[in-house]
Amino acid sequence: MNLREKLLDGMKNELLSKINYHIHTDAVQKYLITDSLTEQEKGYKFANEADMINVALFGKKSMGMEKRTSRRSKKEVKILEIMHQQKN
Repeated sequence: MNLREKLLDGMKNELLSKINYHIHTDAVQKYLITDSLTEQEKGYKFANEADMINVALFGKKSMGMEKRTSRRSKKEVKILEIMHQQKN
């Protein structure tokens, strides 16, 4: 697998992770966040459930995921820019 294929595979996995995350957070909102909770309780409940999903799926809480994703994405963008420049 060459560098471009690795980058595209990584970007595909990141996109699938984002879609999956939205599906899970929508489910949390629909089934676990009730009107009987205060706004503060809703926030805590949502954050807790989202972190549990992240730990179960990725082994990290959302803060760790955000740091890893943003760092990798910037690096990938730079590499793709260099590859594009070399093509032209």
